[in-house]
Parts: sequence; structure tokens; C-alpha cells
Amino acid sequence: MIARTSARPPWMERPRRAQLTAKVVIFGMILVAVIYPFLSVIATSLASQQDVDAGGGMVLLPLHPSLEAYASIFQGGVISRAIVVSVAITTVGTLLSVAVTTGLAYGLSRPTVRQAIGLMALHDVSQLPVMDGANCVGSVSDWSLSQKSLENPKLLDTTVSEIMDSPFPMVASDQPVDSVVKLLSKANPAVLVQEHGVVQGIVTRSDMLHFMMSR
Repeated sequence: MIARTSARPPWMERPRRAQLTAKVVIFGMILVAVIYPFLSVIATSLASQQDVDAGGGMVLLPLHPSLEAYASIFQGGVISRAIVVSVAITTVGTLLSVAVTTGLAYGLSRPTVRQAIGLMALHDVSQLPVMDGANCVGSVSDWSLSQKSLENPKLLDTTVSEIMDSPFPMVASDQPVDSVVKLLSKANPAVLVQEHGVVQGIVTRSDMLHFMMSR
């Protein structure tokens, strides 16, 4: 008969009573060592001079509570000035940090021509709308950006808003196909589909051609 051995690792075994007792004692000592100095400092700061002298400079339970120590600290005005200076430095530092972060975020939120060309190449599209929130404020195409960049390579690092074309026309989601076809032209290679005031998609001349061929 083969004896069955436990497959549980040692750390999953139930600890012995002696181990639990040792852990409780150790954690209790650590807790006292951490809390005792803190309580002693607070109690000493609230004790009267009589209690401090009687306790040898350290009090755990003040018999005659007093705020004389705090009054003497704030009396000279040093602490008050330090608090004002700390608050002023924190306020100014926070405002500067917010201003710098906002400026960087604003710069990063304005895509460059280089980024727009890379985005179109990544998604294999030939045009993109330039959006400002929910509004279409312009458009760009790979042909237009490539042509302008070849003529002036410095434009690759300018923002799209500086050289964008006119915005794409807006159409309703339930608008007839025939009327949408009339809007698509060389000047307007795409239209934006809007529903309840929100842009839901884009229809390009290529999309419309594929749709008409599949009918």
C-alpha cells in the first residue's frame, strides 16, 4: 500500500500555534515601537511645564493639559511666516506646473503634416477630416499634403490647421444616395455622415463607387 503524500507547498500549510504566537508578539512590538514615539510627542506638546519637568522631558499622559507650547511657537511669527511662504510657493509652483502642462498638451494636440501623412498611410486612407470637437473645420488628403510637402519640405513639421483644405460636406444618415453622389467631386472627395449632431462616419468616392457596383 502506497502512502499518499500532500501536494500542497510548505507555505500553504496551516501554521502552528507557536508560529502564530510569535508573529503576533513581533507585530505587536513593531506597532508599539512605531506608535509610542508619536503619542509621546503629541502628549508632551500638550503637557504643562510642570508635567514635562516631572516626566523628565517626556510625557505620555499629561495631567495638566496646556497649549502654552503652541502659543510660544506662534508668538514670534516665524511659524506663521513659514506657513505663508510654503503656501505661496505651493500655489505658484502648482500654477506654473499647470501652465506648462497645458502648453505641452496644446502643442501635442495639434497634429503636424508629418503625423497626418503617417496616419493615412497606417490606415490606408487617402483623406482625413480635421475636427475641432464635434465640428469639422477642414480636411486633408494624401495627394494635397504630399504635393505641398514636396514643394516645401519644411511644411512637414507645421500643423495641419495651417495648410488644410475646406471641410467636407455634412450629410444626414437618412439622406438619399443620389443626393450624396452629387456632393462627391474632385473638390469634395468625401462627405461626413451626421446623426443627431454627431459625426458617425465618412463616405468617400471610393466607398460610393463600390456600393454602386455591388447593387
